[in-house]
Amino acid sequence: MSGPLSVPFAALAVYVDSKWLKILFGLLAVICAVFASYWVWRRAQLRALELEEACRPKIEIVHVQDCQRCHGPHFPGDGSPLFQLEISNASANQSIRSINMAIEAISPQPTMTRGVLEYPINLADWEALNPSQPPLHCKLFSWDLHNNAFVFGPRPISCRAGEYTISVVAHATDTPARKATFIIKGDGLMWRLHQSGTGAD
Repeated sequence: MSGPLSVPFAALAVYVDSKWLKILFGLLAVICAVFASYWVWRRAQLRALELEEACRPKIEIVHVQDCQRCHGPHFPGDGSPLFQLEISNASANQSIRSINMAIEAISPQPTMTRGVLEYPINLADWEALNPSQPPLHCKLFSWDLHNNAFVFGPRPISCRAGEYTISVVAHATDTPARKATFIIKGDGLMWRLHQSGTGAD
């Protein structure tokens, strides 16, 4: 720290005979004392910002490859492979209210096999998400094996299976919107979902 360092400079400023050295050592003592005060203030501010960020509610959106709910073996009813997203509250102590999850874009423009593609495609709605609550899951899409098509949304629309980039967003009443991007890639005879990026609005 520069606080203790200011002491010898102050002492030298008193004991040296040269006027210019007195001024120089005096200035160095003042600079060290000011810097020490600033450094203590800066560390306190950074700590306060870290605590504030930890307490701020934040939505996390992920697709976990080894989670049976994220990469479910079958969609109930027709046996189609299911791809889901995991939504959690990253805050230490604040709840998130009125969460809406939706697809805001799919690229390249998919060739529709059923329904009309209109954004946003609503995926799920929840009343609240608490800090200690296990992650929520919502269906991103299922793979219709019979027609080789991807099926989106609660009012199903479908498109030809292929490699796509899907942008999703989660909105809440008291929390900044959270975006995430996922890429569908072929893996032999299977399709895999990979996470590309996340960010706040």
